[in-house]
Amino acid sequence: MLEVQDLTVEIRSGRSIVRPIEHISFALDANETLGLVGESGCGKSTTLRAIIGLLPRGGRIVGGRILLDGRDLVKERRAELQRVRGRSVAMVFQDPMSALNPLMRVGEQIAEGPRAVLGYSRGHAREWVADLMRRVGIPDPERRVNAYPYELSGGLRQRIMIAIALSSKPKILLCDEPTTGLDVTIQDQILKLLVKLQDEEGLSIIYVTHDLAVIAQLARRLAVMYAGRIVEVGSVRDVFAAPSHPYTLALLRCAPRADRARTGLTPIGGTPPDMMAPPSGCRFHPRCPLAVDECASGDFPLVTVGSAHATACIRWEECAQYAHKGLVMVRE
Repeated sequence: MLEVQDLTVEIRSGRSIVRPIEHISFALDANETLGLVGESGCGKSTTLRAIIGLLPRGGRIVGGRILLDGRDLVKERRAELQRVRGRSVAMVFQDPMSALNPLMRVGEQIAEGPRAVLGYSRGHAREWVADLMRRVGIPDPERRVNAYPYELSGGLRQRIMIAIALSSKPKILLCDEPTTGLDVTIQDQILKLLVKLQDEEGLSIIYVTHDLAVIAQLARRLAVMYAGRIVEVGSVRDVFAAPSHPYTLALLRCAPRADRARTGLTPIGGTPPDMMAPPSGCRFHPRCPLAVDECASGDFPLVTVGSAHATACIRWEECAQYAHKGLVMVRE
């Protein structure tokens, strides 16, 4: 349904230019959930905003294609992109309190899309809003339809955001860490709700997060991003069982696990690169314990290492050995 090909985004601020994502490619199939994981600042959210045409001020796509059912969104005019939003692709933002209009009742905010995109009358939109609120698990929707965002809990506000995203019946849902800041019980409810809605509506979902446990619960396939580039892609089962990029392995090593409660976490050494002046070659090489001189120069495209499993590391076999033996990677 959706294919991103060699996408590069540039953001200009004054005299400074930064490329938060560079030469990234991935595909999303019908009724599939794709996880997009990586550290904060690696370009995950910018990728979603590029797809939906909502880049920040000064941002523009300078290379690549975004194909939606074969149609290149990069070439579309602003008016056409506005038609795509909601009807074909919708987004659930990270912080509902800043994404929702504090001066509008939540029912009015949900109804905006159906009235503008689907042409619903005021009465039809009101009925559709109440039905949507029930489907996303909001109790007593007839009363809460008139509530303002500040009157609702964080979990209910996030359900309102999901209802807004679904209100115009999109095919693809882009989720930008929608459970951040919620307690684990509410997080689990939101994730189960997304799975339920996907089964009912046949949605395709791209789910952005830094939490690998969420991806294990929600997605069957994932792409790992580092410093604006995708470094590994494959099924969740394959990537978790045999990570083939040192950064992926490092992410898995620093994730909390019950069987390693006494040994503590293993942090990733070093710091993320400055995207104003990213390192040459593999961008992870300054922090990588497997890095060799060759890693500091040249390009590192994704290479196939298994069925539907690819990595951008030239030493993926050594990385797989570390993972298989359970060794901890520490850069000297």
